[in-house]
Amino acid sequence: MRGSASAASRTPFTTETRELGPALVVEMHGELDLASAEVARTALDVAANRKPETVIADLCDVHLLDSTGLMVLLDAAHDERVSDFGIVCPGGLPARGVISITGISEMLEILDSREELESRFGR
Repeated sequence: MRGSASAASRTPFTTETRELGPALVVEMHGELDLASAEVARTALDVAANRKPETVIADLCDVHLLDSTGLMVLLDAAHDERVSDFGIVCPGGLPARGVISITGISEMLEILDSREELESRFGR
């Protein structure tokens, strides 16, 4: 079919979680959409279960963010187990455009780079 990517050519969506000072950073890699939403939701849920002061969703390596992925992020932001929730997403990435257009950037703290994340939470 012209214009569509086959499932075989899709890069697998993965997550990695790491501690950074009082925060848990959930790094996401790939496309955050309907197909990967449950993987992202599970990673953010596991992070919230550890009851850190802050959970950060790192979208620096996310090259597609759809409405389902956006809902995963919003659900995590409203999780009562977490005091603070933020997103790392550099300007110029497609995901940042989605975040800006939807007004999410007015509701959540958005950091522009991993360097900003490190300087803010690293100890």
